[in-house]
Amino acid sequence: MFLSMILGLILYVVIYGCPYGAFSPLRASVMADHFGRRTYGAITAVQGIPVALCAGLGPLAAGWLYDGLHHYEVAFWLCAAAFLLAAIGIAFTPRPKEQYAGSGQVESVMDEEVMGG
Repeated sequence: MFLSMILGLILYVVIYGCPYGAFSPLRASVMADHFGRRTYGAITAVQGIPVALCAGLGPLAAGWLYDGLHHYEVAFWLCAAAFLLAAIGIAFTPRPKEQYAGSGQVESVMDEEVMGG
């Protein structure tokens, strides 16, 4: 029993931890490619406010729903709907313009340093 619990814990850490650990660098890269490196800090700050509010109020709202309905089904469906709306928003986000492509910015900065400009 104990061995199966340890194996389950290890499996959970690998399955959950790897994608979660990749989220921050991937997010930074995608945001820099879409909006440019100069706006990354401002976008992260503006994005952080609703994320913090939802992270703080979401469990309270789920608890309130549980207290009233005696199950979490509505909370899970609302969470699924929020993820669906986010996926739709991501799907309709325009692709980055060529001028904001991450590798193009690096090349232009490197060209400026080499050319002395």
